[in-house]
Amino acid sequence: MSLTKAALLEKAQGKFAWVDDVPIFGTVGVRSCPQLESSMRWVTYTDQETGKIIPEERAKGPIHEIIDQIMLDETHPMFTDADFEMLAELDADKLAHLLTAIRTFNDEVEKKESD
Repeated sequence: MSLTKAALLEKAQGKFAWVDDVPIFGTVGVRSCPQLESSMRWVTYTDQETGKIIPEERAKGPIHEIIDQIMLDETHPMFTDADFEMLAELDADKLAHLLTAIRTFNDEVEKKESD
């Protein structure tokens, strides 16, 4: 049986989960990053003339991960791009716990989908 549009849409739906016991933060809502947001981020990280990654822009990636994936609930992001500067000023060691939660969530989603 070949892939149908309905099956593709069902399989490619974004995921959401509450991640418990995140150090410092407790329980945190995390979602998978929508394709459009991911693509838009990568465009900003890339020199449009050469196609090479711009290190200064790519360095913003961890903050963008937090903006794009930490949620208040299943449908409401906690942050927007307007929060970038505020988040960038916070303690990197503490934010690392959020990034670990995001990356663990992403790895678990990917593993479940590949099984």
